[in-house]
Amino acid sequence: MHTLSWTVTGAPTACTIAIETADDENGTFKPMGPLEDCTHEGSVTRTGITVNFVRINLSVFVGDKNASITYIYGGMGIGMTRSS
Repeated sequence: MHTLSWTVTGAPTACTIAIETADDENGTFKPMGPLEDCTHEGSVTRTGITVNFVRINLSVFVGDKNASITYIYGGMGIGMTRSS
């Protein structure tokens, strides 16, 4: 099971986050399901998926200087990497 939860501070006007997977650390990462709108607090759980490497990709974040997001991932893969 893979769970991603997030909270936001301020008022982001656009936010997209995804749990992504790849066969190896340098491989092509692909979303593990649909991209999630993260302009408001939320969470998503993906089940029945075995993965090698996991990363969280915050692909869009737009807001004023007071807007921020905090996310927590819980799950298991062989390795974990962080997107830049």
